[in-house]
Amino acid sequence: MTVSRIAHWVSMTDPKYLPMMALPMVVVYVAGGPPNYWLMAEGCFAVAVLNTAAVLVNMQNDRRADEVNFPQGARALDQHIGYHRLHIWISVFIGLLLLASVVIWFRVSHQVSIIYTLGWLIALNYSAVLRLKRSLLFSRLAICCGPAFAFAAGWALRSNLANISPVVVLLFIGQGFHLLIKDLPDAEGDRRLGLHTLFTSMPRSKVKVLLPLLWLVPYTLASVGAWLGWWPQRYNALWALYPLGCLVLRAAFQSHTAEDRELTRELAQIYASLFVFANLFLFSPTSLVAWICGLSLVYYFCVLALRIDRRCQSHGLSSVIAFAVSACRTDIVSARAHSATE
Repeated sequence: MTVSRIAHWVSMTDPKYLPMMALPMVVVYVAGGPPNYWLMAEGCFAVAVLNTAAVLVNMQNDRRADEVNFPQGARALDQHIGYHRLHIWISVFIGLLLLASVVIWFRVSHQVSIIYTLGWLIALNYSAVLRLKRSLLFSRLAICCGPAFAFAAGWALRSNLANISPVVVLLFIGQGFHLLIKDLPDAEGDRRLGLHTLFTSMPRSKVKVLLPLLWLVPYTLASVGAWLGWWPQRYNALWALYPLGCLVLRAAFQSHTAEDRELTRELAQIYASLFVFANLFLFSPTSLVAWICGLSLVYYFCVLALRIDRRCQSHGLSSVIAFAVSACRTDIVSARAHSATE
């Protein structure tokens, strides 16, 4: 097996999304007391299997759209795995998911097994069978589940889900709104397939107004929840992220080339990860959690620097940094020009 083939299989785990899928479980579990490190490792492996199965199903069912949106990735998958062999690997990973659900049921927790099973059923039906992604509402709900389900699994390892922290709602809502922007690079292929997203069903001028308002929702909820006593007052600190989010949104609407849109996608993924990490640290502001979140960021940037991407669209860490700096400079120049005209 060649290095490029190994790298492509690694990319099938969707490594940039793994921290958001596994970290909430780890942090909530660690916050509850002395951890069993083998159990944590097994949980992270189960998440990687779930991600890989979902990616393989997505790649099989979205071949036509990927050949338009991500032609390099479609060619790489055909070369290293083969579209004609995907059904075999999908069967293998679905078998692993079933096995994992059974093992978790008998060895770990009934609650965790139910969460895990629901998670992979939603992930597989996102692109196949029910095709949840064809509905704007159900696609958003499915995408919201990642960090929230992981948080619930971590909680279920220590306590009953009946008294789960309401922080899980903040993770659920934040994930859904922040990742709306990631539909932008897929717009052309989605439009050809008749899929409905904000970028295919609404004029761009309206989306420019709507998205910043939608991105306000998680931060407003953080303050409302702190005021109502759902979580500590320190959650108001999440507002510090919103100005950065506005820069990401502005970069998205200033993007005109395919490369710029993909770089915006990377920025949106980084931003969504930062929101999840910030929530987890505020949930349990300890040095151990700070180290875990910090190492997860290092891992994320290493994946970005190594250009490991399942669709072969990663532009590398240096390109993302350069794009972000350029977007900031454009904003500064525009602001100065506007001030001068006034």
